[in-house]
Amino acid sequence: MPSRDVRIVLDMHNLRSLTFGEGMSTMLYQKAQAVSAAAKSRAPVKSGRYISSFAIAFATTDRNVIRVHNNAPWALTVEYGGSSTGKSRPLGSGLEAAGLADVHLSGSRKQAKAKRTRAINKKTGTSARQRARLKRLRKKHGRT
Repeated sequence: MPSRDVRIVLDMHNLRSLTFGEGMSTMLYQKAQAVSAAAKSRAPVKSGRYISSFAIAFATTDRNVIRVHNNAPWALTVEYGGSSTGKSRPLGSGLEAAGLADVHLSGSRKQAKAKRTRAINKKTGTSARQRARLKRLRKKHGRT
């Protein structure tokens, strides 16, 4: 049987409409609602103010982003624990319950970026500075 070469051409307009389309937004919102509901069911209840402080926020950058967060001033203490309280992790366990356990809750973007950079350095054997230099050289000489 002869082998065939397959050529795949990405249509960026259609790819963009897929990632920013109504279907993607709907799916993300449904996932966020599931996370929010699971987090509310696992949250500690004293006055009800903490549970009513959960919110869903949309953002559009280079991709669709949806965040489930809690606006209560003591939300970090509830999630990660304090000096006199244990952590109850309502958002973390909400992600797990919604089937999104592979999503990582990081303390900050800087920590997450550092973790990704270390993983890339380990995998490729190069540092971020070396990769940036190579990228500049490729750009300068018209290579991608």
